[in-house]
Amino acid sequence: MTRKPIEKKETFVIDKTLLAILIVFLITSLLGIYASAPHIGGSSTRYVIMQSVFYVISFSALLFICYWGLDRFFSITKILYWILLFMMVLLLVDKYGIFQVPFVNPVNHTWAWYQFPGFSFQPSEFMKIILVMLTAMTINTHNLEKEQNTFGEDIRLFIKVGSYTLPVLVLNFLQPDTGVPLIMVVSIMIMLLTSGIKRQWFILLAVFGIIGYFGIIYVYNNHVDWLLNMFGPSYRLDRFYAWLDYEKYRQGVGFQLYNAIVSLGSAGFSGIGLDGSIIYIPAAHTDFIFAVIGSTFGFIGSVFVIVLCFLLDVKLILIALRSQNNIGRYALIGIVGIFVFQQIQNIGMMIGLLPITGITLPLISYGGSSLLSYMVGLSFAFALSSETANNPNYEDQQVPLKELK
Repeated sequence: MTRKPIEKKETFVIDKTLLAILIVFLITSLLGIYASAPHIGGSSTRYVIMQSVFYVISFSALLFICYWGLDRFFSITKILYWILLFMMVLLLVDKYGIFQVPFVNPVNHTWAWYQFPGFSFQPSEFMKIILVMLTAMTINTHNLEKEQNTFGEDIRLFIKVGSYTLPVLVLNFLQPDTGVPLIMVVSIMIMLLTSGIKRQWFILLAVFGIIGYFGIIYVYNNHVDWLLNMFGPSYRLDRFYAWLDYEKYRQGVGFQLYNAIVSLGSAGFSGIGLDGSIIYIPAAHTDFIFAVIGSTFGFIGSVFVIVLCFLLDVKLILIALRSQNNIGRYALIGIVGIFVFQQIQNIGMMIGLLPITGITLPLISYGGSSLLSYMVGLSFAFALSSETANNPNYEDQQVPLKELK
């Protein structure tokens, strides 16, 4: 009687470097939120405790997904997409008074959250991760099926991605929300640019980006009436005033940016410290936490945050480059796009290079929904890193997932 050979089960290998980086982010976040106390009413203890709880929950979700398996998680992506899409539709049902939806309450005239007892839930924060996963699956299937690399094939890929992305973007804009849709668009564009499409798309995108950035500045300085005709008197037009003329409007729409720049500029090399005199910073524990850290710990604190973000991005890129899992690699590229864009946008708006859009600083700003969504994305990195460690000579032979319809 012969005995069957026992198959060796792969052990999960934790990426210690990535884990260490996340622990430093945790400490930085709690310290930054604690330092925001003078700006949010004199006590930040509640927010520090809640952020600690959010981190525990988020790390637990990350571990669950890693041990459950990426394949299983990707298999329910479409179900999660339709659930979140339905929840976003209900938000607008409440906004337009069709009927009152339980637990829906607007925040700053924006219908983006469900307010449950003790916590809030923002569907769009998780939708951006689901869109990354759907796009990774779509790109993988498209590349396996296409016979030649042509502009026509590229456009066919764009149409596939747009079929499930555009409904989400429309719902977000109607909430109204500008920040999260921007994150979605940029992350998906980065995924598409690394999917094997023709290089001419890079040039076209770069040209449009440069023209758009400097074009807005030119129009504001020379033909501001064009912007008024385009947007009308609205909060979106106010963002241009607050960005490009914040000193003139420092008592109004430019108040946030003006105070952030002054607080950073007056902090010096080592900052004013936790007990120093302060310049009021609005949304100190959320959108403007970089200004709080820079004001409290000066140039040293600001550079530390930038270097920490850079280390995270480089680590995630290295994991993606070493992975042989096509779908997972594309998804991780999208996660990197989310992090890089939010880091550049948030820090850029603190120093006046970019307009204020309400985009937070990932893993540092206070917030449960956003933190949990980031950890879901980071679970891809841990899973891929473990897979690479277990299979250093692995050749990808995965069966393509069924094409999205």
